[in-house]
Amino acid sequence: MIKSIGFDQNEIIGNILNLHCKEYIQVDPTFSKGNFYKNRPRPKYCFDIAPQFDFVIQADCRNLPLASGRFETVILDGPFGVGSGPSLLENKNGQNIVPGRFGCFRTGKELTEFYQQAVPEMFRILASGGILIQKIQPVVGCGRQWITHVVSINTALTAGFIFKDEFILLAKQRPISGKIKKQQHARKFHSYFYVFKKGA
Repeated sequence: MIKSIGFDQNEIIGNILNLHCKEYIQVDPTFSKGNFYKNRPRPKYCFDIAPQFDFVIQADCRNLPLASGRFETVILDGPFGVGSGPSLLENKNGQNIVPGRFGCFRTGKELTEFYQQAVPEMFRILASGGILIQKIQPVVGCGRQWITHVVSINTALTAGFIFKDEFILLAKQRPISGKIKKQQHARKFHSYFYVFKKGA
């Protein structure tokens, strides 16, 4: 029985591939360190805005150098942090762990606009019936809740995607900022994996 929750993202991705995909992941436009591919083939087309490997092509996932309508399976795992404090410019051990690892937008508006541009680009490169797997984490930044998972769903539906499935990745622990003196929001211990299908 495949469940909608899990503590292992590789298991969740495997379940998505088994349930919904004809092919292994063919395109990863936000490759980063490639942690999705410890137990499965690496995509033929790997991109990142700041590549960390020679085989990864430098490109912005909002404007990929790929033909339209060619691919069956794409995965998108974009940045999700929001912050603009001066400490983000510093490189101190143990500080800014999440922005340093995953990237960070200066404002919530930039974060929202990123998904409003990236998701339609995934629609463009997918073939009819192709599958977009999207990992996304709800985030608190600058004292506000940024419901990017909702923005992403609405953007995908507007672009022409069909919502097929949802998985929740649970975390046993998360980095905690020592700068927070009074907690105002629940610390997020989950991410979503959404599955969208490109309609005809």
